[in-house]
Amino acid sequence: MDPLAIAGAFANIISLIGMFKAERHQASENEYEEFLEWLETNRHTEILEAISSNKNLVSGLGELLNQNHQELLNKILQLDSLLLHLASHINGFSQLANAFPRNNSISNQAMSILRQLHESGGSFFLEIKTMGGHHFQIMDRQGNGRIKLEEPRFIEDDLRQLCSLGLLHKDYNGKGARLFYITRSAAELFPES
Repeated sequence: MDPLAIAGAFANIISLIGMFKAERHQASENEYEEFLEWLETNRHTEILEAISSNKNLVSGLGELLNQNHQELLNKILQLDSLLLHLASHINGFSQLANAFPRNNSISNQAMSILRQLHESGGSFFLEIKTMGGHHFQIMDRQGNGRIKLEEPRFIEDDLRQLCSLGLLHKDYNGKGARLFYITRSAAELFPES
């Protein structure tokens, strides 16, 4: 399956799950089967065929649909917000993405942290605490690799969000200082020019 078809199918399935859940105000015992019936009733035969021919899709949908109703809706809203925010930083999609309202999006500072780490060629940065405060140093590259912060007071919130979204991975060195590693998902946000 080509990348455009995969992206389209994924977006379509998420959209249909959102529509299905929005029409129902509480979950039943067998959400997966009811979702398939809903797809058939609403004539989404291509999606039904795609689901039935992919055991990973069957398993993933079953697990997803059996989650708490409100929790799943919140995850779909979070995914929507994240997608819009990421698209707003991609040339050609920004005007379209900015036409939609967003809540809980990734801050510009958080995107800047990822961009700086990616463009440096480094794979991680270290939190360094000093008498004058603390800063974040990219450790595995040449030259000055300090992360520049636009809003230092929100750094903890940004790092927490980047880690929860799987864009950074947090670890600790032998002295207990925090290390933040870029993930493949984060690097893929910045295609090579």
